[in-house]
Amino acid sequence: AFALASPDALIAARNVERFGDTSRVDVSYLAVLSADAAPALLALPEPQRDCALQRVLPRLAATESWPGWNVSRARARRVLGAPLDAAGGGDVAHC
Repeated sequence: AFALASPDALIAARNVERFGDTSRVDVSYLAVLSADAAPALLALPEPQRDCALQRVLPRLAATESWPGWNVSRARARRVLGAPLDAAGGGDVAHC
């Protein structure tokens, strides 16, 4: 039941909200969250958004067979747009 609550999405949304209040966010932590977090991470401004998504995007770019299909990854692909660039949307050298 806990997994149905999308804990990574909740964590990401709370961190994005906190960023709005404090202008501080741990993008290295957000980068290891699952695809569930991707839609919430879009609300971050640049460069934090690209830094947070830099490790999520390559996992979404991989093709998968029907047994490996996952609703969270499919939702993230739809929200982020396709085709996805595995390198990320911007300059992540500073992350």
